[in-house]
Amino acid sequence: MGDNGTEDFIDLDYGIRFRNEGKGWRRPRDKKVYLLKLHGSLNWLYCPTCNSIKITPKDKGAMRIFTHSEVCEKDHSNQKALIIPPTFQKVYDNPYLVSIWLQAEKMLRACLNIYFGQDLQDGQD
Repeated sequence: MGDNGTEDFIDLDYGIRFRNEGKGWRRPRDKKVYLLKLHGSLNWLYCPTCNSIKITPKDKGAMRIFTHSEVCEKDHSNQKALIIPPTFQKVYDNPYLVSIWLQAEKMLRACLNIYFGQDLQDGQD
């Protein structure tokens, strides 16, 4: 507990289910903050063969694919980074990103307050 009686951490819900839940990642409790990463994340790996997504919470798994291939535990095919780079022509055809965008639209229509901020510090995503 923090000094003011609050918890020292916040449970983040990314709005999608990861293949490796329970292996270093757990679903948030009822009290949570949604962090809908509309452009993906450096710590998400996507398998286009079995259409599953893996979170690498302790490191940026997408960076590892540049030095060696990351293999899917389910079907042993190569995984890809799930991140949309800052380019003029973006492609949002990944089913996980489509789901996140639809969820974000639904939440924005229903919310009373919107808070804007900047990127989280390295290691807090």
